[in-house]
Amino acid sequence: MIFKGITDAKRQTKLCYLGKVNYSAKLKKNSKVNQSTYGLYLSPANTSGYNVCSHSTKECRMGCLANSGRAKIEEMAGFNTIKNSRIKKTRLLFENTDFFMN
Repeated sequence: MIFKGITDAKRQTKLCYLGKVNYSAKLKKNSKVNQSTYGLYLSPANTSGYNVCSHSTKECRMGCLANSGRAKIEEMAGFNTIKNSRIKKTRLLFENTDFFMN
């Protein structure tokens, strides 16, 4: 994919954001010690076609937290929005690294 800008990237990928600072309840705790944390949820191991967990084991992949919480609840309801979003972000990282990092 080739993007003309952030708006075009959002339209083409159907992603509204990549991540946010201190977005989750766990990340917000860091602000209490004057530390901001950028949360970015990617697709684990090689579930996107790209291996972002090169040292993972079979046991690690089976117990991966990517398959828990809201993602698990959504999957049990027959939806894959979170999983698909993570795959899109991971592919964007590997296929358009410069754009992703900017």
